[in-house]
Amino acid sequence: MANKNFAMLPPQVIEAEEFVLSSLLNEPLSYHRISTWISDESFYKEDHKMIFRAIARLHANSRNVDFITVAQSLRETGELEQAGGNYRITELTSVPSNYQNIEEHALVVQQKFLQRQMIRICSEYITKAYTDNDDVFDLYDNVSAELFKQVAVKAGKEAMVLMDILKTRLSEYEKPVANGLSGMGSGYASIDRMTGGWQKSDLIIIAARPAMGKTAFVLNLALNAAIHHKAPVAIFSLEMSKEQLTDRIVSSETGIYLSRIRNRSLEQWQFAKIHNSADMINAPVYIDDTHALSIQAFRSKAIRMKMKYGIQMIVIDYLQLMKGEREN
Repeated sequence: MANKNFAMLPPQVIEAEEFVLSSLLNEPLSYHRISTWISDESFYKEDHKMIFRAIARLHANSRNVDFITVAQSLRETGELEQAGGNYRITELTSVPSNYQNIEEHALVVQQKFLQRQMIRICSEYITKAYTDNDDVFDLYDNVSAELFKQVAVKAGKEAMVLMDILKTRLSEYEKPVANGLSGMGSGYASIDRMTGGWQKSDLIIIAARPAMGKTAFVLNLALNAAIHHKAPVAIFSLEMSKEQLTDRIVSSETGIYLSRIRNRSLEQWQFAKIHNSADMINAPVYIDDTHALSIQAFRSKAIRMKMKYGIQMIVIDYLQLMKGEREN
């Protein structure tokens, strides 16, 4: 069965590739409808890749696109014969197509490309998994990151006219909000007055000099979200261990001095107070204390935690300790 699978042709729809190229040759402006999320690598056939690259070069240089200029562009790069010559380009212009449907066919081309990429990536990491040369957790993070990068849409969201955005926002304005907050309350009235509560997709950076209480502050924000709003929170602690962080959480929520917790000088009533703190014990807070965490590993972990726990807030303490993939 394994040999049969590997003998199969890679996923492809040649007719869809020809439809896209024909549309681009016959209606050059249709290029701008797909250029932000499709590239020459999306095509399976090598001659199709070359022709798409030539079309993209012409657009980049603000030149007209037709079968003559595309052929000339390929001739300049020495790829005309490999791409099938003038005959192949002329042949593509006669392929039945309707540029109004170019996005639909380009999506098919892109989907097949993603399938081929998935096969390539998984095959590569299957081979690595058979050896002991790489750490298995690094392999897991790397393959997750590679697959995630492939499905990420390069173009992001399309632009919208202000009138359409206003229609959506007006319907939101009419919805009642709890406690006058459109977002999740922070637990600090002065902050909530300025922000309206934490909004989805907010990026909040807490900056202060050392030993000013940044960690204690963000822990309070995280606990408030988890306890009072039942929002699952992920805390990535790159400096303190999960045990140290938990000690701080216990001290903050019970009012017991942190020094007594560290010195193991708790009295019986204080033990009882900790055991009776049901809100704290059951709070949906997930702590990862991996030191020297890389951006790629963080992204993989965050995606997994989102899928597994439905994380709604992520706290990183602190950002400067996170490593990039390269020194720069």
